[in-house]
Amino acid sequence: MRTLFLPPQTSNQALFYPVAGWLTGGLLPAVFWAGQFLFPNELAVLVSLLTVSWFGRARAEAAFTTVVSKSGLQSAYPDGRLTANGIVALIGLVAIKMVTLHTLLTVRVFSPDMALQLLVIHSLSRFVALSLPSPYRLPELTGTRLLLAGLLALVPLIGLVLYSGLWIYSFFLVPLLLVRFGIARWYRAQLTGFDPVYVGAAQQIVEAFLYISFVSFLWVSV
Repeated sequence: MRTLFLPPQTSNQALFYPVAGWLTGGLLPAVFWAGQFLFPNELAVLVSLLTVSWFGRARAEAAFTTVVSKSGLQSAYPDGRLTANGIVALIGLVAIKMVTLHTLLTVRVFSPDMALQLLVIHSLSRFVALSLPSPYRLPELTGTRLLLAGLLALVPLIGLVLYSGLWIYSFFLVPLLLVRFGIARWYRAQLTGFDPVYVGAAQQIVEAFLYISFVSFLWVSV
């Protein structure tokens, strides 16, 4: 079990981490649209995925930069190398995102509900990562602050339900809670406290799950 540090304070930007999902989800189709003029669809999807990944990483670093110092991260991860399991997981996540994102971007053809789905994916995945049970979330991010972050994350989902008139989208929250429970249970054997690296890992897992969920719903409804 890894012995980790607890953050000395919470960055105010961490509270608005789900809002970064709005920006990322909005940037993704815009980059894909521009990329279509220069590349084939598959390459345009890859370019858009890499762009939003870089953007999302920058927003995450801004959110947690005052929470954990760079020296603290280096002390927890001295060599910074990926394990074999980490490499396999990373390749799997990229493959899932590539296939599902290509489906959403090419089948929906820039429809408003497609744009809302991307906002839902990126905002909810960030909130789930933030809302992991104690001690795996920021110690100060509780009560009203956690509720506010949750409301910010739910805005795109509410917009999607109201725009499409399909209340079934709200039921995506049920399996999402199960995924959150599974991640928390696995972390219980790995962590002793908050770790921003594992927050990012949880966000990526939930994001991939939501991509699969929306593509599955698209497939059965066509």
